[in-house]
Formats: sequence, C-alpha cells, structure tokens
Amino acid sequence: MSAPRYSVSVQESIISANINSSILLTLLMGVYTMVYGGTVYVYLNEKPLNTSRRVVLSAISALYILAVLDFVLEWYFLNVTLMVHGDTREDIFRATLMDVPLWLAIIFECIQDFMLVISDGLLIWRCYHVWGRSLKVIALPSLLWLAEIGLSITNTVLDGLTTNFALQIDIPICLIFTSLATTIACTVLIGFRIYTGVDHSWRSKTVYSRVLVTIVESSAVYAVVLLFLALTLVVPPLYTLPLYAIGYYVQSTLIVVSGMAPTVMVARLSITNSKAASSATVTHITGLNFGLNHGKDSFQSQRSISGDNTYSIHRQASVNDKNADIKESHRTQQSDQSPV
Repeated sequence: MSAPRYSVSVQESIISANINSSILLTLLMGVYTMVYGGTVYVYLNEKPLNTSRRVVLSAISALYILAVLDFVLEWYFLNVTLMVHGDTREDIFRATLMDVPLWLAIIFECIQDFMLVISDGLLIWRCYHVWGRSLKVIALPSLLWLAEIGLSITNTVLDGLTTNFALQIDIPICLIFTSLATTIACTVLIGFRIYTGVDHSWRSKTVYSRVLVTIVESSAVYAVVLLFLALTLVVPPLYTLPLYAIGYYVQSTLIVVSGMAPTVMVARLSITNSKAASSATVTHITGLNFGLNHGKDSFQSQRSISGDNTYSIHRQASVNDKNADIKESHRTQQSDQSPV
C-alpha cells in the first residue's frame, strides 16, 4: 500500500469533522423538528388559511422537507465512508474527500441552494406584505433573488458538466454572498417599516419591538452562518488548514438555520399576534361587565368600556350630586320668594 498523501493528524481532523458534523446535524434536526411542528400547530390554529398564509406554510414545509432529505443523505454518506470504505484510516479519508459519488454531490448542492432560495424568497414575500404590497420596495431584493436563482441553477449544472475546480469554487461564493445581500436588504426594509409605521406609545413599543427583534435576530443568525460559509469557501482549499475542517460544521449548521430561521420568525410572529388578540378580547369583556353592574346611574359610563371605568363612574356621580345641590338651591330660593 502506498504511503498516505497527507499526515495522520490531517486525516484524523477531516474524518473527525465529518463524523462530528453529522452528530451536530442530528441534534439540530431534533430541535428543528420540534420548532417546525409547534409552528405549524400555532399557525393553523391562529387564523383561517388564505393565499398569503398558504404560501408561508408551503415555504416553511418545503424547507423542512429539504432539511430532512439532507439529513438522510448525510447519514447514508457517513455509513458508506465508514462501512464500505472503512478498511483503513486513509481509505476513510479518501472516501470522505475524493470518492464522493457525483450524484450525491449534485443532490447536496441542490438541497443547499434551494433552501437558500426558498428562505430568501420567504423574506421577500413578508417584506412585500409589510410594505403594503409595494413592488418598488422589493425591487432590489427581487433582483438579488433572481440572480440567486440563476447562480443556483448554474452551480448545479456545473457540478455535473465541468471539471474546472476554480469555477466550481467561484460560483458557490457568488451565490452565498448574493444570498447574504438579499437577507440583509429584506431585514433592513422590514425592520424600518415596522419601526416607523406604528404609534410610538409605551405599549406599542413593547409589542412591536418584539416583532422587530424577531425579524432581526432570525435573519442575523442566518446571515452570520452564511458569512462563515463564505469565508470557508474563500480560503484556499488546503486540507491542512483548520478552517477547512470547520466548514463541515458550518454546512451542517446552515442546512438547519436556513430552514429554522424563517420558521422561528413565523412562530414568534404568530404567538405575538395571538397574545395581542387575546389581551384585547379580555380587556373588552372585562370593561363591558364592569360597566353593566351599575344600573341607570352609570349608563353613560358603558360607552367607554376600554377606558378607565372607575373614573367615569365617580365623575358621573359627582355631576349628579352637583345637579341635585343646584336644584335644591333653586327650590329654597323659590320658597323664600313666595308669599306666606
């Protein structure tokens, strides 16, 4: 057997990264499954489905299905590298890096690219509705998204047709940075619209700040993972660099984050809307019952059931007392002026 091309430490680093990233993907998929199930339950029970809600539900469901498919193929590839090519450490190392079946590599690329496209498309869709269905506002994100679709198709085709290694690296880098630009553009537009389009009272700031934090946090995590993946692709493909091994973990994280980030955003927005609607209903019923307990003397106070009912009742009672005193004073004056 020929001597190994790479040192033992490099081989162990790549093999370890491949195995541990698969374990990380398993843990993240468990979290993703719970988040997706809870989101679908809350989303279906919040309001009746319309066209917009069906689009959102279809998008997050497609993201989850693609993530599950990637998870299954990841473990299939790990089983092949360890059980089929697992005679020696060098065989496992070569199977991990150089003997990946072409069909499997193409499917991995398609899953990752399509998840990026769907996730960014969901952000653009929400941006479109937040801005009152304005096409002008989403013009730039839409152009970036179309470029992202073109790069995704090009990347998939080149994986199966060309052997130009430099081109296979440049296209994914452009795709990642285009997706990053789309995410940042949508985040800024949605956040700006929410912040400037509400009443800046204390209560409104409490409610809408949560929405703003939801969108910013979800997209920020997604953007950070995309940035790390771009860095792992920009550096020279030297297996001796620690950053190359980190790329395994980043790719596993990106598969889950690209699907879970918009799902978490939808879940938190749905929960916030449900709580706001529930709070408004409770306030309305409580004020109404409180007003009905006061008979004729508080009839006018029932008109302001969402305001301070106690203040209105006491004010009405004070007015009634003053009117009674005035009438009594008039009667006294009339009795004094009348003849004996």
